[in-house]
Amino acid sequence: MVFVFPGQGAQWVGMAVQLMAECPVFAESMAACEVALAPYVDWSLREVLGDEVALVRVDVVQPVLWAVMVSLAGGGGMVSLEASVAEVEGLLSGLGVSGVGVVAVNGSDSVVVSGGAVALDELQAVCEGRGVRARRIAVDYASHSAEVKAVEAELLGVLGEVEARRGEMPLYSTVTGGLLDTSGMDAAYWYRNLRETVRFAPAVEELAGQGYGVPVCVCRRVPGGSSRHTGRLP
Repeated sequence: MVFVFPGQGAQWVGMAVQLMAECPVFAESMAACEVALAPYVDWSLREVLGDEVALVRVDVVQPVLWAVMVSLAGGGGMVSLEASVAEVEGLLSGLGVSGVGVVAVNGSDSVVVSGGAVALDELQAVCEGRGVRARRIAVDYASHSAEVKAVEAELLGVLGEVEARRGEMPLYSTVTGGLLDTSGMDAAYWYRNLRETVRFAPAVEELAGQGYGVPVCVCRRVPGGSSRHTGRLP
């Protein structure tokens, strides 16, 4: 997921009005932005959202877009830990931190957790005190956590008519950690893909066990249009 902060041109008359009426957190943030802007503008943030003439003015639309985008930021986060899954789970259990869980297993000593921002701050402080390397990932949402359940019904509805079919090439899934029949990649699978732990390390280990030793990863673009990187599996 990527939050894009666009410049002028992304606005439309009436944007954010319904969301303010339905989401108290968003409305509270917009109100705070209005207070922050008040000393510098001669218009009301709430009033110009439905003003077609005002939203054409560059001195209005830029601050309005800033306020809307800032108010859409989430309250969760993710932290990368240099520790094993067992160590991380033991740490979380000992802390008794609620709402924080393992969301990605990228290697034997590379684990990602997600949860509420306050709980993650507490976790980071403890890790620093114990000499465990903890790095906050630059996102403000908690992917692969219980927060994803809020979009479950919508996602299942949008993808409900998608009919998966069996692929010609074998696929190893980071949802299951092993070989997957792609005909089972229905709406429920893609919800699991967003909600459950990313089992990257188990999938890689399974591939290595099957004799696959040279991965090709799309990671960056190089001269000539190629964007591949190869390396041997451990």
